[in-house]
Amino acid sequence: MSIPIAWFSRLMHATEAQRSKIEISPGGYGIHWLEIDEDISIKSFVDGI
Repeated sequence: MSIPIAWFSRLMHATEAQRSKIEISPGGYGIHWLEIDEDISIKSFVDGI
């Protein structure tokens, strides 16, 4: 499953190295990119928001 990074400005403008450094959000319901201060909930990812 994938969604376009163009939907997320911070991801679109981040380097490939920055985009590759992800972690599961503390609550376990999302993905977090510390270096670019971006969070995407699993619900948003699945819904395409």
